[in-house]
Order: sequence, then structure tokens, then C-alpha cells
Amino acid sequence: MKKVENKKVSLVQIGKETDYRGLISDVVKSSVPAGGMGYEDIKKRLRIEDAATTETDGFLSFEDADFSSLQEMASGSKWIVHDQEILNFLDYIKDGGHKEL
Repeated sequence: MKKVENKKVSLVQIGKETDYRGLISDVVKSSVPAGGMGYEDIKKRLRIEDAATTETDGFLSFEDADFSSLQEMASGSKWIVHDQEILNFLDYIKDGGHKEL
């Protein structure tokens, strides 16, 4: 199980307040493979979005396979703005999310 802190962020360039849940949704919706999505890809994306709807103590929890899929989507995602908060989010996901101390 992987955890992601649902951190609040401000995307200054476009004046948008959001959180990591919102950025995860953006990644899932915007990183569509060339040629569209098949059955398994749709299921994978819906599982990630579903997991992102439940927050426990400020964290979103994902099954390992779903988090791995999220990492793939995030690494290939395209953005219309360049903002440090987006870069921080992408690095956080790439590095495996929340680390237990």
C-alpha cells in the first residue's frame, strides 16, 4: 500500500488552489495514450480515481499496482503551465509518495 499526502497547493501562474487529489485527477484525465484507452486502461484509471476520493488523516492510499500505474501516467503527463508545485508533485509521485518514518 502506498500513501500520498493530500497536500494543498497554489498554482500561482494560473491562480488556482488545488491539492494533490486534484493533481492526480488531472494526471489520470490528461495522460491518454496515443490511440485511446482500452478496457484495462479504463479500469486502471477508475481504480486510481476511486482510491483518490478517500482521505484518511490527510492521506490518500493506493494499492501498489495502482500507484505504479499512477507513476507511469505522471511521468508521461503534459502540462499547459510550468509551476514549481507541479514539479514538486511529480517528483513526490516519482519518488514513491509518502515515506513512513
